[in-house]
Amino acid sequence: MHALNILHHCLAPLLAHIHRRRLATLLEAVAASVSGPQLTLTDIGRRCAGSARLHHKIKRADRLLGNTRLQGEARTVYGALCRICLRRIREPVIVVDWLDLKADQSLHLLRASLPVGGRALTLYGSDQDTCKD
Repeated sequence: MHALNILHHCLAPLLAHIHRRRLATLLEAVAASVSGPQLTLTDIGRRCAGSARLHHKIKRADRLLGNTRLQGEARTVYGALCRICLRRIREPVIVVDWLDLKADQSLHLLRASLPVGGRALTLYGSDQDTCKD
């Protein structure tokens, strides 16, 4: 739970306007995500801490991922991550990716990441529809 403590200490103060339980569930889901090899909905629910029954943990993860308010607050969460990750870097190298999510190129993912120790820390991500005339 070391990652959860770091997230609460660093990220929670920057996201004080997000509902308290939604933020706690989000941070718990992040901690569950980093504690295992797979990122499926079921696996995240299984790794959530607490004494609740497995069915309820999976249901909680499902409701979090489908929460439209949280999806609307994603830009705020990305902004908080940027403030934390970039505050001491004078000239950050930011990698921007444009990925096709569908074979017919009708849906794309725009992602900005910070390379850290051979990995990419996502600072922003957004799906984009292709406008067809």
